[in-house]
Amino acid sequence: MPVVAARNWRRLSPSLRPRFPAVSISSSYALICLTNSICVEAPGSSGGSSGGQVCAEHLTSKLRLFHRAWKKFRHDLLNFLPSEDKVPRKEVRRPGISGGKRGAEGVVDDLELTASSQVDELCVASRKLLLVRGKRSHLVSECSGVILHTRVDGRVTVPIGVWLVGARGSVATTAVVGAAAVRAGAALPTGCVIEAAGFPGDFPPLADLVFGGHDVVGTPLRKRAELLAQAGVLPPALTTLLSADIDAAEAEIRHGYVPGVETQAEAARRLAGDIADFRERHGLSRVVVVDVSSTEPPAEVPYARLADLEEALASGADALPPSSLYAYAAFLTGSGYVAFTPSAGPTPPALDELARRNGAPYAGRDGKTGETLIKSALAPMFAGRALRVRSWSGLNLLGGGDGATLADPAARASKSASKARAVPAIVGEEVEGLTHIDYVADLGEWKTAWDHITFEGFLGVRMTMQFTWQGCDSTLAAPLVLDLVRLVARAQEAGHSGVLPELGYFFKDPLGGAGHDLPAQYARLVEFARSLADEAPTGDRP
Repeated sequence: MPVVAARNWRRLSPSLRPRFPAVSISSSYALICLTNSICVEAPGSSGGSSGGQVCAEHLTSKLRLFHRAWKKFRHDLLNFLPSEDKVPRKEVRRPGISGGKRGAEGVVDDLELTASSQVDELCVASRKLLLVRGKRSHLVSECSGVILHTRVDGRVTVPIGVWLVGARGSVATTAVVGAAAVRAGAALPTGCVIEAAGFPGDFPPLADLVFGGHDVVGTPLRKRAELLAQAGVLPPALTTLLSADIDAAEAEIRHGYVPGVETQAEAARRLAGDIADFRERHGLSRVVVVDVSSTEPPAEVPYARLADLEEALASGADALPPSSLYAYAAFLTGSGYVAFTPSAGPTPPALDELARRNGAPYAGRDGKTGETLIKSALAPMFAGRALRVRSWSGLNLLGGGDGATLADPAARASKSASKARAVPAIVGEEVEGLTHIDYVADLGEWKTAWDHITFEGFLGVRMTMQFTWQGCDSTLAAPLVLDLVRLVARAQEAGHSGVLPELGYFFKDPLGGAGHDLPAQYARLVEFARSLADEAPTGDRP
C-alpha cells in the first residue's frame, strides 16, 4: 500500500485519503510502501553495489537534529559512510528491487523515532523504515506508490495533475515544454506571476506537475512542439532536450468529446474516468483541469439545478456545450477547473452546484494575455485622473489555430463580447467603439493589436492616445496556465470550492464579480495568496 507524508495527506482529495496511510517525512526522496516496509529512495544514485549499514541510534540522532534545525537538505549532513562511529557497510537487498543498497539518506520528522534492536532498520510508528538508495525510475517501476517530489528547501510535496482540454494545441504544448524546461534548468519561469520575487505564498514547484489531457486532433505533441519551434515560439533545442517529457505527456492524452458519436451522459462518464484513472495511476494529490481548447460560440444552458441537468443527460439529451461537459466531468471527479477560453465552461449554475458539492474550486474565464491586459491597466489610469474616455476602438490581427477558430463569426462573437467588458466596467459608463478581430494566416502564432482612444480633459479639451501591441499568444498564455493550476490546487487544499473570484487578475471576463481593474485585481490576488499561506496545515511549515 502506498504511503503519503502526513502533511501531503492533507492535500489529497477526500476520496483518496482512505487509501493512503499518513506517514510524516521531510526528505529529498520518493516514499513508497510495499507490504509493511517503507522505502526512501535517493534520486540520481545508482543501484548494483553494496552500501553502508547504519547504526540506528546514530541515524536517529541525526534525523532528530535535522528535524529540530529545519535546515535545507545537504548530502554531507546525512552522508553515512563508514567511520569510527558507524558500523561496517553491508549489502541489503529487497525483493523486487535489484541491486538496492543501504544509504540512510533520508529525513523523518513528526514521529517518534525508536532505535531498533537490529541496526539495519528503524521502527517508526510501528512500521519498518528501510532506507535504500536506487534509481528513481527503477524503483518506481517496481512499486506502485506515490512519488513525493522535493522542494528546493528540502520539503516534500505530492505531484499535481494538469489535465489539459485541447492538450495538443499551441498553449498546452508550450505549457508542457515550458514546465519541463524550467524543471531541467534550461529556462527561467519568466511570466509566471507566482514565481516573481516577493510574491507571497507557498506553491508547488513546476517540477511537481504531471501532464495529460483530452483532444480530438491526432497531431502528436512532439510534432506540435517542432512546429512551434519552427514558428519561433519554442527554442528549437528544447524539442530534442525535452523529448522524454513531451512523449510522457503525449502518452497521457486521451480522445476527447466529439458531438454525435456518443451521448453526453456516456461521454461524461468516459471523460471523468480518464481523469480519475490519471490521478490513480500517478498517485496525484489532486488534478486541475484546464480548458485551452478552441473557442465555442455563445451558449445558454437552461439548467439552474443539478438534478434537472442530470435528468436531461440521463434522457440522452445533449444538454451542455462541449466546454461545459468537460467541466461537468472534472467536477464529477472532484477536480479543480480553469476556464481559459471565453466558452461557457463551468458557468451554468447547475455545474456550480456540483463543484461545491464535490469540493472543487474553479476560475475563469478567457485568459488575459494581450490587448485586454493593457486595457485593464490603462483604463484605471484614466478613471483615477478623472479623464473622461469618449471612445476606445481596437483592431486585432492574429493567425494560428486561435485565429482560424475566430474567423467563424459565431466563435468571434464570444471573444469580442469578452474583450469589450473591461473598459466600461472600469470607467463607469458606456464607451463608444468596437473591437474587431481579423484572421491573418501569415501571422502564424503571433498577434498584433492596434487601439485608438479619445478622451476629454479639463475645459473639455479633446486628446487621443494610440498603442500597438505585438506578442506571441502561446508564450503569454502558458505561464498563466501554470500559475492557475498551482493556485487552484492550493485553494482546494485549503478547503475552497466553487468559483474563485480572487483569480480574476488572469482573465478578460472574470467570474464571481472580480471586477476588471488590473491593479485592484492584483492586490486581491496577492491577499488571496497570502491567505492561502496562512491556511496551510501546520505540518507544512517549519
